[in-house]
Amino acid sequence: MRSHKTTRRVILPILSTSALLIGCDRAGERALTGPPVGRPQADASTQTVIGHGGGVVWGASLENGTRCLRAVVCNVGGLKFSFDFSGPNTGTAFVPVTGTWSVTDPVTNIQLVFTGGDAFILPAVHELTLSGTCAITTPDGGTLPGTCDLLACDAASNGAVDEVSFDGVSAEAEIKTIPGAGDCGNQLASGNLNID
Repeated sequence: MRSHKTTRRVILPILSTSALLIGCDRAGERALTGPPVGRPQADASTQTVIGHGGGVVWGASLENGTRCLRAVVCNVGGLKFSFDFSGPNTGTAFVPVTGTWSVTDPVTNIQLVFTGGDAFILPAVHELTLSGTCAITTPDGGTLPGTCDLLACDAASNGAVDEVSFDGVSAEAEIKTIPGAGDCGNQLASGNLNID
């Protein structure tokens, strides 16, 4: 008899606890009451996609040369950049956007200003990509038309460091990031990107 009572004392609390857990575990029947924890993700229900940011990234600028050794003016160091793009979300992988982008080398004073072209935000991977025309200002203040490309990755949304790569070229000057080891290019030395 004694062993029966001991077994009964152990089994009843276990069965009661199991019933309580089974009764409470009704996740499939619960409605979500709020957005998922973490950073909001752009999707077809989001009205607008955005890409903005700025900072300093490792790069080079030069005037009248193809390499710094032959250039009249050259600097390898920190380039300051900023961009601000937005557009209505089309629900597609590549969402067309419009906006502004500029780069400045504070040492040489070579500057780039985006003047037009094709720009897209890829909301699912937090990237901004563009290719188009730009105005490049040389150290003496002259401005010439050029071509330019930008790829910016908001990697911080996935726990990594934001990255950017760009290149702007005119007949007399060039300003660009130096190729980095990241998927998008160079990690930011300082700054922040937000692309959703």
